[in-house]
Amino acid sequence: MTEQLPSRENGYLITPDMQRSAAVLNAALGDLHERMTEREALEASFESLIAEGTSAALSMIAVNVAPQLVALQEDIAEASDQIAALLDGGSAPDALKLGGQLPAYYLDLVNMTGTLDDARLSFLMSADGKALVAALSHAAMRGLLEVYSSSETDAAIVSAIDALVDGAPGTLDTLNELAAALADNDSFAATITAALAGKAATGHVHAAVVAGGASGFMTGADKTRLNAVGTMANRTLTISTADPSGGVDGDVWFKV
Repeated sequence: MTEQLPSRENGYLITPDMQRSAAVLNAALGDLHERMTEREALEASFESLIAEGTSAALSMIAVNVAPQLVALQEDIAEASDQIAALLDGGSAPDALKLGGQLPAYYLDLVNMTGTLDDARLSFLMSADGKALVAALSHAAMRGLLEVYSSSETDAAIVSAIDALVDGAPGTLDTLNELAAALADNDSFAATITAALAGKAATGHVHAAVVAGGASGFMTGADKTRLNAVGTMANRTLTISTADPSGGVDGDVWFKV
């Protein structure tokens, strides 16, 4: 049986019957030395990388972040000074004023009116905008914008209805009265049209009347022409659409 020597594979195990000699111990300890040397070199390389990374990060912060931090600190200090001035003296730097007044001054509409001219503003305001701002009441603003309140709209509707009612006869100034006058007939127009459809025109003469020789129903400017009326017998009665012709005294001619 081959003797097993201590090594990294068996965890440097020493058996009871193993030959103990300098060669065996040197082999085991030499392997341990080699492993420790490799480990120390690895740790040294990590420490070097950490040092280099930290240095690079600090350099980046110094170049890019530090100036911004300095500017921010300056802004904070300036703001702190302005706040302190407001708290101590109740005044603000001119840069924070509009027309020599603090912003709160213009929250009062009376103070705002008449002060917003071109000289005091950094931008131009149209004439309509100035008129709107100058209005001292909501009603005036609505009038400029042609926007009306609910009460104003209701009043306009009532006024229009009143004007319509005033123009109607007293007995026909409500919908109920109009409906009653039409006998509550929702088809009044159709009913009247149908009733008139069977009526003859005032200038119409029925063919049956003409054919039957009836008198008294003729039309035209010259309905009858009686050249003579006497005691003579055997006279002719003519009904025609043509003008009278060929007759003698005493004949009767009806032009239809």
